[in-house]
Amino acid sequence: MAREATTTQEMVLALIDEYKKASQTVLERAKLSYDLSNPLRAVGSGSVPRCIKFEDGSELYFHGIGCSYEGKDVCISFDFGPDGRTDGFSIGALVRFASDNNFKNLTEQQIESEVSRMKHAGDVVNPGWHPGTSLLYLRKDSEM
Repeated sequence: MAREATTTQEMVLALIDEYKKASQTVLERAKLSYDLSNPLRAVGSGSVPRCIKFEDGSELYFHGIGCSYEGKDVCISFDFGPDGRTDGFSIGALVRFASDNNFKNLTEQQIESEVSRMKHAGDVVNPGWHPGTSLLYLRKDSEM
């Protein structure tokens, strides 16, 4: 059994981990029905609809350089990195994810403060990759 996160740093790292897992799970679910090897190109070309409605009532909506998903178990909005990567995040996206899901014990200020601390320590980086040039990545995930 995994140990429960107790410090703000542990809780924010757990939040980032769950955010990354959720974004990947959502994209994998959509890939069961559509070729999303390059999600933005597929949506832009019209080969994938902007809104995908699943049989269980959940919806995936593509917007700008990302998408939003609303389902029974999770709600998430994320932007794509290069080659359809989904492991990047923004503070705003983390705050919304925490509020909409099971991280009610983290405040917006705690998330902002901890991510800023992690950026200063070099544990979180912004490589400036297109298309999501403002996305942040954990240093361990920042290799292309």
